[in-house]
Amino acid sequence: MAMAAKKVETCSINSLPDEVLGQILSFLPTKLAASTSILSKQWRKLLPLVHNLDFDESMILYPNRTSATSGGGGFLDFVDRTLVLLGDSPIKKFSLKWNSEIDHSRYNHLIRNVLERGPLELHLSSPSDQYIEPEFLFSKTLVKLTLSHGFYAQDRLPPHGVLFPALKTLSLSFKCVVLIFMTASWNFALCLRN
Repeated sequence: MAMAAKKVETCSINSLPDEVLGQILSFLPTKLAASTSILSKQWRKLLPLVHNLDFDESMILYPNRTSATSGGGGFLDFVDRTLVLLGDSPIKKFSLKWNSEIDHSRYNHLIRNVLERGPLELHLSSPSDQYIEPEFLFSKTLVKLTLSHGFYAQDRLPPHGVLFPALKTLSLSFKCVVLIFMTASWNFALCLRN
């Protein structure tokens, strides 16, 4: 008696819906998530579905040595290219950590690009003093803001003050950061010193 041929079904990650794959990629380091775009045409269109981005200069370009000799250019180029690949996709969480000297105008451009996408969380960390454009001291969407090390707003604040109406968590650490905050329920001025 001949055996009836059984149809064998294979389970493949490629059979998952794009939204699920995008969510999975959001849990990976951004370097790995971006590198999946070379796997196939299907994977190329998944990067805009990644809503959590974590850029750490030491892990992205120079995992085994410091990047002081790079001047930060290659790192910012990578971040720029990744944001371009995302198109106009929204970003829920954005983290940027760098160790080398970076041109203020370049990282301010990156932060502006990210804030235009309405993130819920923004985490910035740098060992050197970094000037923040006054326009970045306003966001209707930020729920969590983390500034680590030397961020400052220089001499001027926006004409209407600083406004984060949705802010629930503010984390400031290390060097002096002087900011005046207004949220829906409270106002305060803060100077945090090392």
